[in-house]
Amino acid sequence: MTQSAVHPKSGDCSISVCVVTSYEAIQEPRAPRHAVALAEVIPASRVTLIDCAPRGKAHGDPIILRESSVGRQTIFFPHRRSGGARLLWRRAVRSFRRGMFKLTGRLHPAAVSDRAIGLTRLLIKKNADVYVAHNIDTLLPAVLAAKQVNAVVVFDCMEFYSDMGDMQTNVEKAMIRHLESQYLKECDLVLASSDEVSAALVQAYHIRRPTAVYNVPPLTTVVTRKACSRGPFRLYWRNSVVGLGDRGLEDVLRALPLLSESVELHLQGRLGPDGGRAVRALISHLNLVNRVYFHAPHEPHEAVVAAANYSVGLCLERKVNRNHEFTVSNKIFDYLMAGLPVVASNVAGLRRVIARSGGGILYEPGSVTDLAAKIAYLHSNPTVVDAMSKRGQQFAIAEGNWEHERGKFIAAINDAIQRRLGEKHRRQV
Repeated sequence: MTQSAVHPKSGDCSISVCVVTSYEAIQEPRAPRHAVALAEVIPASRVTLIDCAPRGKAHGDPIILRESSVGRQTIFFPHRRSGGARLLWRRAVRSFRRGMFKLTGRLHPAAVSDRAIGLTRLLIKKNADVYVAHNIDTLLPAVLAAKQVNAVVVFDCMEFYSDMGDMQTNVEKAMIRHLESQYLKECDLVLASSDEVSAALVQAYHIRRPTAVYNVPPLTTVVTRKACSRGPFRLYWRNSVVGLGDRGLEDVLRALPLLSESVELHLQGRLGPDGGRAVRALISHLNLVNRVYFHAPHEPHEAVVAAANYSVGLCLERKVNRNHEFTVSNKIFDYLMAGLPVVASNVAGLRRVIARSGGGILYEPGSVTDLAAKIAYLHSNPTVVDAMSKRGQQFAIAEGNWEHERGKFIAAINDAIQRRLGEKHRRQV
């Protein structure tokens, strides 16, 4: 989109954009980044970011928003410690709507998530010209609102939502398949987190090919990294939640006893609902208490600096669902920008980035012995580690950064607006 971008409704040169996410802005790096990019190119800066946060626990603006002209509106939802009765009511509504979906096949936004309750009405009230929706909870409300006010709708498909593994029930998978099959085709533009997700969505739903935009850090986060030292070899695994499951944490814990005692493992993220008991129990069982370290989560803009403190970054997704096979987590790009060599599982999305960057090594997904062997190889070859570090960071500076991906994002939205205008003109003729 350029300064001459056209209003999709009335033909003037000022458009309003509503970017919406079902997460809190400080936990969602993509939505604030998209909002700021659009505000930089839209006259009058009529961009609003709508996010969701637990009542009484909201944080301030992420740093990317603080110096921008983006407006922010936060929807507060109840949780156990604040508004327990309201939370029970919202969950009852969600259960009722899911029951109706099973009976009738008709999907209400509240069936997907209780955070979607009332969201459609709010988006309609915004009367935006362009809606940019993030996370599957917001897809249906954004499409319904866009139809009501004749707006362009963009959906950022960060995951392959209908197959995300052990976190989903069969009912949830069925709802999301229905949602994707019915409403992705209603979008003027679908974005994807990788080329592999884009291709998989086309194959599954026969939609216009989504534009792949990687979830990458800005160039301003690049750091100077020292060559490998002879101190402890520090493995780094980061996730939103530190827990056992499909993200491969158990695999590296079981690999650690096969490695030299000078190899440490550092875990970053919030602890799961059990307070980390299952992870700590396995660590104790494997006699790794003195080799595994926990670190509190950080804000998205701190990711690259945090990663630079370690020797090797880990992307350990198991090949157990289509989401892990096709998506590319933002952490691999943070690692590369920090000059961290990466050990990654050999799945399609990660394989492309490793091949393109030369900044890491692949192992057989789910194989503890192969994972241990690849880590041991890097541990015993510091010159290989340094070479991977340099290649990976060079890739990050050349193309694995937001400044590079931003151009694709802006061009894709501008094309969607112009395409909508062309269709409207053809209908009038």
